[in-house]
Amino acid sequence: KQAEKEEIREIKRQQREEAKLQKEIEAERQKLKKEQSHYNNALNAIMRQIEKDGETPELVAKRQELQDHIADTETAINNVDYREANKRAGYVYVISNIGAFGENMYKIGMTRRLDPEERIDELSDASVPFHYDVHAMIFSDDAPGLETALHNAFENQKVNKINPRKEFFHVSLDDIKKVVRKNFDKTVEWTDFPEAEQYRQSVAIEKQS
Repeated sequence: KQAEKEEIREIKRQQREEAKLQKEIEAERQKLKKEQSHYNNALNAIMRQIEKDGETPELVAKRQELQDHIADTETAINNVDYREANKRAGYVYVISNIGAFGENMYKIGMTRRLDPEERIDELSDASVPFHYDVHAMIFSDDAPGLETALHNAFENQKVNKINPRKEFFHVSLDDIKKVVRKNFDKTVEWTDFPEAEQYRQSVAIEKQS
């Protein structure tokens, strides 16, 4: 019965994630199209001015700037379309919370959200005393595959041996890096030392009292 409850909880969580992702995609697409329309209108105005006054250096520079903005928004719209179409694209995150769980304890998970930091903020809610620190946020075309490779590699270091959906591992960051390098061929930016600002400030206050 407990396993069934966990399964239902996980399905509901995934459904909430998908609903949030779709809402984010629609809002982002709308925002980008509005920006694109604004830049197109401004470009049309500049083109009319050029027809009237000729190509002055200022007008040419402004035209190029607007054309660059239009190209950037088009790329961004294409990226949003890609994220909507590719159900496996997303972020694999490696996070820690030394104030809550101590050192060498990492949560390895994934999210398909456009802004993965929102997922970290959700995990850092009132259920833990301090905010999570991000050691890596890896965008992958196959985020579930990379997440599974990491989970399988550290199966023996899993903290909760009963519930496979708990994604905490007793492992070193160097070992995590090695597995990522084996399964991901792009550059990853790592943060080795967790900021843990509120935790460190709390410790300092406690020492003074």
